[in-house]
Amino acid sequence: MRKTILLVGALLISVGIFAQKQVPLDPKVKKGTLENGMTYYIRSNQMPKERADFYIVHNVGASLETDAQNGLAHFCEHMAFNGTKNFPKKGVLNFLEKIGVKFGHNVNAFTSTDVTCYNLSDVPVTNPEYVDSALLVLHDWSNYVSFESEEIDAERGVIHEEWRSRRNADFRMSKATMPVIYKGSKYAERDVIGELDVIDNCSYETMRSFYRDWYRPDLQAIIIVGDFDAEKMEKQVVDLFSKIPAAVNPKERTLFELPDNKEPLIAIASDKEARNAQIRVMYKNDIVSPEKKDISYLRSLYIQNLIEMMLGDRLSEKTQSENPPYVYAFGYYGEMVRTKSAFTTLSVAKLDNIDLGLTTLLEENERIKRYGFVSSELDRAKADLLSRLEKAFNDRDKQKNESYVWEYFENFLTNEPAPGIEMEYQIAQMLLPAIKVDEVNAKVQSWIHDDNMVVSITGPKKEGVVYPTKKKVAEYILESRKKDIKAYKDNVSTEPLIAEAPKAGKVIDSRVNEELDATIWKLENGLQVIIKKTDFQDDEIMMKAYSYGGSSLYPAEYMPSADLLGVIVGESGLASFDKTSLQKKLAGKVASVSPYVSELMEGFNGRSSVKDFETLLQLTNLYFTNPRFDESTYKGVMNRYAAVIQNKSANPMSCFGDSIRTVMADHNPRVKPMNNDLLKKVEFSKIQKIYKDRFADASDFTFIFVGNIDIETAKPMIESYLGSLPSMNRKEDFKDNGVRPPYRIVDRDIFMNMETPKASVYVSFVGETEYDCNTRLCLETISHILDLRYTEEIREKEGGTYGVSAWEEFDKIPYEGYSMNMYFDCDPEKVEKLKSIIYSEIEKLKKEGPSDVDLDKARKYFQKSREENLRKNKFWINALEHNYIYDENIVASKNYDEIVKNLTAKMIQKAAKKIFNNNQHVEIVLKPKKS
Repeated sequence: MRKTILLVGALLISVGIFAQKQVPLDPKVKKGTLENGMTYYIRSNQMPKERADFYIVHNVGASLETDAQNGLAHFCEHMAFNGTKNFPKKGVLNFLEKIGVKFGHNVNAFTSTDVTCYNLSDVPVTNPEYVDSALLVLHDWSNYVSFESEEIDAERGVIHEEWRSRRNADFRMSKATMPVIYKGSKYAERDVIGELDVIDNCSYETMRSFYRDWYRPDLQAIIIVGDFDAEKMEKQVVDLFSKIPAAVNPKERTLFELPDNKEPLIAIASDKEARNAQIRVMYKNDIVSPEKKDISYLRSLYIQNLIEMMLGDRLSEKTQSENPPYVYAFGYYGEMVRTKSAFTTLSVAKLDNIDLGLTTLLEENERIKRYGFVSSELDRAKADLLSRLEKAFNDRDKQKNESYVWEYFENFLTNEPAPGIEMEYQIAQMLLPAIKVDEVNAKVQSWIHDDNMVVSITGPKKEGVVYPTKKKVAEYILESRKKDIKAYKDNVSTEPLIAEAPKAGKVIDSRVNEELDATIWKLENGLQVIIKKTDFQDDEIMMKAYSYGGSSLYPAEYMPSADLLGVIVGESGLASFDKTSLQKKLAGKVASVSPYVSELMEGFNGRSSVKDFETLLQLTNLYFTNPRFDESTYKGVMNRYAAVIQNKSANPMSCFGDSIRTVMADHNPRVKPMNNDLLKKVEFSKIQKIYKDRFADASDFTFIFVGNIDIETAKPMIESYLGSLPSMNRKEDFKDNGVRPPYRIVDRDIFMNMETPKASVYVSFVGETEYDCNTRLCLETISHILDLRYTEEIREKEGGTYGVSAWEEFDKIPYEGYSMNMYFDCDPEKVEKLKSIIYSEIEKLKKEGPSDVDLDKARKYFQKSREENLRKNKFWINALEHNYIYDENIVASKNYDEIVKNLTAKMIQKAAKKIFNNNQHVEIVLKPKKS
């Protein structure tokens, strides 16, 4: 009866919306505008529990800078973390770290050409003082950043290093093509990070004046979503932020136009360090009216989504051939700048035929312009879109804070509708069925036209890589309009995934793990199933499966094939369905499965909605019983993969990463980064042999399911699709092939030609030690504390790097060992000085132990993260897998809390003395070659 009442109520609401032809704002959000012009959005949400996200959005970006201020919008973003009225110096970060909110993880900011945004995420709200302080941080960021001269000078070095770290091939090519893509616009002149001369030498007053001009309430929005009383939070926001004075004689916030163009604009750029060739074909269109409240606008968004989905499927289908025209491609419709949108198709081209990547995009664009899409394509797209919305609707009470934040973010900046998922799902159920293929085709055909066209081509500057000239690109465009192009034919299989239900194997043993609140079944074929029902998401079921063995059971010459096995099997489809026909078969379903073979194990990762759980199991069954091996697909994947790695060796960071991997395996022949030579050793027959062997026997597999799974409903399906799997009762384990890091001092400098000189430093201390929870937590504590220390000393005090990180790795299989790793980029001239700080902080930790303040920050972060993780399916499925592989219960809450609480400085000091063995560490430094 109650369900009927709800449905009738929903129908009446929807009818009311259609009568008014207006899309209302989500009624659960409190939106208001203060007298000073500031906008606010406040919404109560219980996901995650006892946490809230605090955002301040500034409708301000690099496009508003003068030439003398080029880069200062971004500089101002940095300065917000370097002193405010109520949080002097590094007071903001110090306060947040003390409550477990970590810089870069829970505290961050970004700047673009048109917007700047700051956020405090997952702030604990159980203590009113934390809430008051978080609001005060936003208050200060609004109007009270200090801009002390010495702090500005200190931050110049940090931004200089950020400039250096971002000057990679992609950035340089973007910089070269921007004047063409954004010709005649302010956007052609601003890359956000700015010019070094301005960063290093601008006056204090120049920066402060930019802040005074643009950081003001009428251009700002406060967005707060979390587990709190919304009315009380609204009162606090109004009381606090109303005190900020309105701007006097404010400058006009200009929206810069992007001029139209009659002839195609063509930009071509190359770079020695680029890895791939990328092609964009864009058709500029006027932006929709800023009003955007009419129901017809929401309908147009659905049509846009449907077109993107159908086009994506078509472009993806072309990669399934033996000799695909590009590596991959997709299309989308979106904002170029505030005043212009664009329909864009993009491909990553093969380096030996860049022209083909371009002409294929032009041809596919022309195909949909002439013929549009067919009804069967639209039906699948509508089913998929409605299925996604249904899943979001089913999980409407379990949406994360950030999902609401970004809705309100767009609502503030560009008036995008934010009706809430309840309302949107109701509207979609009424609008989507009525959308016809003629209407969709008319829309996409209006996007593609002869004028306002932009083409950009970027890629490696390398002998043998040939780019079309601008003249040739223009010829290709004209030829595509005259070419004899056939309409798309939609081939769809009517075969069922599984024709007959397999003969079920029964559950022969059932028990409950009280400590983990999980049900464990043993099936007749020996397969083990672990099920944990949760209420964290109402429409999500996650799956993991594993069995010991993996690629460790094969000789070293099999490793290249094993490395690409997952990719090739995943691209091949299942049974009689190739990948394209399988995707079509699964239209409207939320279910996916990915097989893998790693060094020590083989298995699956998967997920589904509640209603598509049976499909998840069917796919898994087929990966065991009827995998599809197609040599044409294999050749196509190899062809595309070769294109991806063809210029890998010219990219300094790729070479640096490969060097680290090789050295950390002590040059073991089983661990080799993929390159052109190794790719030639990948064999189709070996992939088949490994896969068929690894998945021939289900008896030693363990399957783990976590989510909103009804055990009684799931049982017969699991018995049917998993209980029927083949069983050979093999007793297998992985093989320890002796892959170990070098237990000695390795000191290596790598010199490479670089367009922008930069050094990258990697340091790792390695060793073996007994695996247990206490040691693991000590390692995590040390890495957390070093992260804090290095950020303070190397980034903040020295201005030597944009970011420095420390992280630990600890494992029990195939051996009990650890590594403690550090990494940063910097000016090549500063390597020795900054590297000495890495080692001095380690020695300080060994001699003195951590400070009480830093140790308490680590404790707070662990406790806060733990509380959040315990409400996530992803954490639980990994924890259950960990429990059965390592025989360690990492979710025993009381035990964990006790260990964290009892962490002492002496324990950390003792652990540091043990793990930082000065005779066992690796140091690898990437440096530019001297000319």
